[in-house]
Amino acid sequence: MAWTDTYDTATPDGSTQKVPVLDDEIRTLKSALQERLNADHVFPLTGTQVSDTDVGKHRKVVFHGVLSAKPTLEDGECALYTKTVSDKSELFFENEDGTEKQLTSEGVLNIALTDIADDLITDDKIQLTVDGWLAGLNTAEDDEINLIKSDGASPILGSGAKTFSSDAPDNNQHVTNKLYVDTQDAAVLAAVTLGAMGTVDSVGYTLVARANAGAHAIYQAPVAGYVTASTSLQNVGWLKGLTGAGVSPSTLSAHTIKETSVSANISACINFWVAAGEYFEVETYDNVSAVALSWRPMGTGAPIKQ
Repeated sequence: MAWTDTYDTATPDGSTQKVPVLDDEIRTLKSALQERLNADHVFPLTGTQVSDTDVGKHRKVVFHGVLSAKPTLEDGECALYTKTVSDKSELFFENEDGTEKQLTSEGVLNIALTDIADDLITDDKIQLTVDGWLAGLNTAEDDEINLIKSDGASPILGSGAKTFSSDAPDNNQHVTNKLYVDTQDAAVLAAVTLGAMGTVDSVGYTLVARANAGAHAIYQAPVAGYVTASTSLQNVGWLKGLTGAGVSPSTLSAHTIKETSVSANISACINFWVAAGEYFEVETYDNVSAVALSWRPMGTGAPIKQ
């Protein structure tokens, strides 16, 4: 920048200039110094005085030239300077041990894990406090987006977290995405076909609630499917459909509306779902009446009598 007053060490020359004009030289010197110091420092004029309480503080730090090598320092000294890297001026720091660190690279901070204080790094990992978020900026750069945190036991992703792409995961431990899940669900549903309604078990015997009076018939489902039980006999009273993971199913999955022990003939029907591998049976009030069962598999496979 151009300066208003000239800073000239050759004036006054001490021979041609007279004493009455020395005060002019002194004022010019002060003005020249104030103008130059005010460029990068707080050194403004208030009237004819430099009286601001922040005088001497830096406005900015401008490195005029770059160094070809790190400087030689005395004990206790450190230096901040610039050097040329790939035709660009980059910021460097040298500590009193002569260790040099490049602080910037192509417009961004040049920081590696090894540059972060040891109390924040363990085994080359950045440690966050419990419930402390690792965050990034939004597009407008006026707010933060929470990326991930630890709740003390597990990693927690921020609200709205998504995968980088909608590609299918190629590892059982990879996080998947909604599009992939929806596509897989549609494919699974499209591939599943209902088998024909069957009334015989895996060895060809007719499905009944019990093999003989008082002995319940229990079956295992080879695939998922629906069981339908119906009867129209005296003393049946009610129907219960039971399912379970073991050979003695006890989870009530279906039940007729009314329980009764009347001796009159009744008509009853229940329908319930059985998962693949589960066991099922149908009970009646009297534990004697035969019940007709039918099996509708999700795919193919007849029930296996136990």
